[in-house]
Amino acid sequence: MTEIDPTNENEIKDYRSNSLARLTLRRIFRQRSAIIGGTILIFLILVAIFAPAIAPYDPEDVLIGKEDIKKRDGPCIHLLGCDEEKPQHILGIDGNVRDQFSRIVYGTRYSLYIGFASVGFAIIAGTILGAIAGYAGGLSDNLVMRFMDVLLAFPSLLVAISPAAAPDCGVYSPSDLPGATTAPLKPAMASKTPTPTKVSRRRSRRLRR
Repeated sequence: MTEIDPTNENEIKDYRSNSLARLTLRRIFRQRSAIIGGTILIFLILVAIFAPAIAPYDPEDVLIGKEDIKKRDGPCIHLLGCDEEKPQHILGIDGNVRDQFSRIVYGTRYSLYIGFASVGFAIIAGTILGAIAGYAGGLSDNLVMRFMDVLLAFPSLLVAISPAAAPDCGVYSPSDLPGATTAPLKPAMASKTPTPTKVSRRRSRRLRR
């Protein structure tokens, strides 16, 4: 590794401009899809944080007897001509007589939690397996990587819904299992993107050498 002269301001500026964080940000801002995705993510995070201020009703509040409405009523928006005497429900009422808009707003919290938990689980588990495979080498490396090949051969959705076929599973949602909807150890959605296991294995092999 080339050493930097602390007295040379030009070298220091060049090092800072080419740091890992800056290079990563440059690559992100060069991709339109990354900018759009980041904007949507920030928007959802803000909605989740300010959900109590945005949602007009409690998401679990059943409105039977409180308002003159019935289940599965359509949207009522006063600005669009809905009768002022009727209570305003932007997205209508669900089958349990609860405000749909409020439930969707609060639902962003669960969606973000599940998303971050799934990807976090996949990255941590994949990194650990990759490090073990790369550093140990030999049979351990072969077994871990063949296991990964078999796991990644199954479609993510099939892996997610497979527990629903088990007896006595009750009411089940694929998102109930952390990492299920991303196929465990496979947070990369594009086939050409290396998984954490492969990246960790590659770096562990370099350290071993």
